[in-house]
Amino acid sequence: MVKKVLLVDDMEDLSVLIKQLIESIGFSVDAFMNPLEALDQLQNPHEYAVVVCDYHMPEMNGVEFIKKLKQKNQDCDCLLFTSFGSSIPKSDLEGVSKVFDRFETDQLLGYLEENYL
Repeated sequence: MVKKVLLVDDMEDLSVLIKQLIESIGFSVDAFMNPLEALDQLQNPHEYAVVVCDYHMPEMNGVEFIKKLKQKNQDCDCLLFTSFGSSIPKSDLEGVSKVFDRFETDQLLGYLEENYL
């Protein structure tokens, strides 16, 4: 059975690219550009092996999204990618399993392969 990833990123071009890269290593990906829509459409939060989301989004940031998601499934692993890196206070990263630089997708893919396939 193919493992599923929930991807949330408001930048369409980057979302399409990351979705294709994650699918190329063997995952099925459900992608959303709007975190509120992702939460509304989420029928079974336990169906995903991992959640990958952007930090900077207009409706809510990635950490806020993860906090709301954890209310539905507190065991869900959540990966955050950002171009802000170490400028995010550690206190804001509660519930985040790991943070990746937005432009270092090879590290994200390696981590997904190693930990979720």
